[in-house]
Amino acid sequence: MQITMDDIAQYHIPKLEKPIQFNPELNRAMWQLTQLSNVERGDICEHVVAREIEHKTGYKTTVTSKKCEYDIAVALEDEAVKIEVKSALFNAQGTFNFRGINLEREGRPYRAFDYLFCVFLHPTGTTVKWCTRDEVYDRVKHTTARGGKFQFQGLQLHKLPYFLRDLEDFPY
Repeated sequence: MQITMDDIAQYHIPKLEKPIQFNPELNRAMWQLTQLSNVERGDICEHVVAREIEHKTGYKTTVTSKKCEYDIAVALEDEAVKIEVKSALFNAQGTFNFRGINLEREGRPYRAFDYLFCVFLHPTGTTVKWCTRDEVYDRVKHTTARGGKFQFQGLQLHKLPYFLRDLEDFPY
């Protein structure tokens, strides 16, 4: 009996390619973020997002305390707005899972923030996108009292939903 390349091609079911994993040789900062707790990683993302909003838009920002329902206050020309920042690591299943998005309280819609900033932490760097609270409301799976979940598949960040905008476009 001989096994040929045709046999292999006919009977072999290729495994899905494993997603790129975090490692210090690829991007040391991204790898270091994987070594932190969710809270520590979230704190860093909140401060960096606030800094980038000020730098790219000129609006004054304030990172709030942990007791506050939102993460950043931004003074626009005519009003102050509330921003929630969520970060997600690209995981071994090839997804980004943004968790703890509080859009409901006691089963009813609730407005703790005006804008949601999503920080995609992937092995080669970060991508930051934002949307309004209303744009994301129907897309979040309201799973627990601790908030809902928002999930994206794969590293094709150029194929994200249309309602997620670039930081430079904030707030309009």
